[in-house]
Amino acid sequence: MTHGSDIVSADAVTSTGILEEAVLQRRLLQILCVEDDGLDFALIRERLNNAKFPTGFELCRARTLAEARQLYENGGAPTRYDILLLDLSLPDSHGAETYFRARAFAPQTAVVILSGNADRELAIHLVQCGAQDYLPKGEITEDLLWRSITYAVKRQEQRVEMENLTARLRRTSEDLKTAQLHLIQAEKIESLGRLASSVAHEVKNPLGILRMGIDFLEPFLAEMDGTVRETLTLMDEAVTRAEFVIRDMLDFSHSDGAALEAFPLNGIIERTARMLKHECNSRGIALRVDLVAPSPVVECDRNGIEQVLINLVTNAIQAMKRGGKVTVRSKRARFADIPCDERLREKGVLSPDDEVAVIEVQDEGPGIPEEILGRVFEPFFTTKPIGEGTGLGLPICKRVVELHRGQLLVSNIDEPRGLLVSIALKAETPKLLP
Repeated sequence: MTHGSDIVSADAVTSTGILEEAVLQRRLLQILCVEDDGLDFALIRERLNNAKFPTGFELCRARTLAEARQLYENGGAPTRYDILLLDLSLPDSHGAETYFRARAFAPQTAVVILSGNADRELAIHLVQCGAQDYLPKGEITEDLLWRSITYAVKRQEQRVEMENLTARLRRTSEDLKTAQLHLIQAEKIESLGRLASSVAHEVKNPLGILRMGIDFLEPFLAEMDGTVRETLTLMDEAVTRAEFVIRDMLDFSHSDGAALEAFPLNGIIERTARMLKHECNSRGIALRVDLVAPSPVVECDRNGIEQVLINLVTNAIQAMKRGGKVTVRSKRARFADIPCDERLREKGVLSPDDEVAVIEVQDEGPGIPEEILGRVFEPFFTTKPIGEGTGLGLPICKRVVELHRGQLLVSNIDEPRGLLVSIALKAETPKLLP
C-alpha cells in the first residue's frame, strides 16, 4: 500500500470551493488503482502526491480485475474504497466489459476510468452507464486528477443517497399498497361476517322444520316403497349438508373473544390426536405427534385451538385421500427466527424478541398451486370439489388464531412434498411447564 505524502489541516481547505470542502473534510481518501503497467501506475501515484488532497489519501494497487475483486472481498464491505481508478485494458479483462465487471463487485464506489484509448464514443457510453469520469492517460495532470476524484466522490455519494431514497420510497409505496389491500380485505371479511350471520339465521329456521319432518317420517321408512325411502335419504343428506354450511357460516360470523386460560400446548395437541386417531386409521394414514420438551404454555381458549387443529388435520387427511403421514409437532422459538406475517410486527401483536410456541401440521399431499396459495384465507374460496367444502375452514382457523394474537401461515414444502400449516402463539412465560 502506498500512502499520500502530503496531508493538509482542515484550515487549509478554506480556499477551495464549498463542494470540495464538503467532500474532503473527512478521513483519509481511500483509492484503489487497477493498473497492470508499472510505469503508468508510478505516473498516477506521482500525480496523486502532487495533487495535495487536504486530508491525504491511501492508495492501493491491483494488477488484475480478479485481484481488485479479492481486495473488496477481503475488506468485508462494498464501500471500502471511495474511488476506483480503472484501466480498461487488463490481463484478465478488456474494454467496456472491464467497467461493467468492476461495477458488479463495487456498486457503491465512484469509478474514474483511466484509459490509453481516447475513444469519445466509448467515454460517453461508459459515463452514461454510471462511470463518473473518463480520462485519457496522456492528458492527466495533477489538477485534472484532483478535480475528477473530488467531484466523482461527491457525485457518487449523491447517487447512492438518491438510490437509497428511491428504494425507501418504493418500499413505502409497496407497504401502502399492502396496507390498503389488508384494509379492503378486513372490510370485506367484516361485511361477509354480517351477511353470513344474517343468512345463517334466516335459513336455520326453515332447515329446522325440514329436519323435524325428516325425523318424524324416519320411523315409517320401513313401510314406504324404495323410491320414497331413497328420496327421504337424499333429503336427510341435503339437510345435514346445509346444517354443516350454516354452522360454518355462524362460526365465521362469530368474532367475540373467548375467556383465555394458560394451558400446556402439548396437552392440547395430544388430546386432538386422540380424537382424530380413528379417522386416520380408517383411511390408512399415520398420525405422528412430535412434541418439544418441556411443553410450551400458552394463554388460549383450549376448545378454540383444539377446533383449529381438528380442522387443519382433517384438511390434511382429505388432501392425501388414502395412505401417507400427517405430522403434528410443537416447537419453541423467538418470533424473529420464524417466517412471519409482517403485519403482526407492524401492529405490535408479536415483536421479534417474543418467545412463541409453534404448532406445525404437515401432510404429504399435493400441496396448493402457488398461483392460488395467497387466496386460501379468502372466505368461500376452496380448492375442494363442489359439495365437499364451504371455503370457510381456513378463514375460520385464521380468525381464531388472530383472536389469540397469533399468526397462521400456509406454505408448500418439497421434501417430502406436501403442505405445511404453522401456528405461532405467544408463550405465556419464559419458564415452560414439563
